[in-house]
Amino acid sequence: SGSAVVDFWMYDPISNTWTEKRKMINANQDEDYDDDYADLNRYGAVSFVMPGEGGEIRGYIALGLSKSSVWEYDPIKDLWVQRTYYYSSTYQSSREGAVAFSFTNLGRGLVGMGSSGVYYDDIREFFPTEEDNVYDDY
Repeated sequence: SGSAVVDFWMYDPISNTWTEKRKMINANQDEDYDDDYADLNRYGAVSFVMPGEGGEIRGYIALGLSKSSVWEYDPIKDLWVQRTYYYSSTYQSSREGAVAFSFTNLGRGLVGMGSSGVYYDDIREFFPTEEDNVYDDY
């Protein structure tokens, strides 16, 4: 469409319905929960699901054109929380057209590949509750 997507939808396979969730923008000027949501908007991002804190399944959006941040969606609270940055070697690495997949029964999410002027051939494991230190998150 030529612009970043700001809407977010959740699918319920039992009822075969889609429900629009909280917008990925600073939509409520009177509240501070979404002040940083502008960082969610991105092109060429990846998403995956895996258990978060407490074992509940959470959704994640990562990377994209000029983006190295990773955000976690809590469907119970209907809120986004910035978790960490994607690192390649010792620097934050933005990339578009990456791949992501998860093994929810094992609690593992993997992200990698893609390009940022050059094509990458790495895959890194994501640990959402780790501190944001270079080698602890991926």
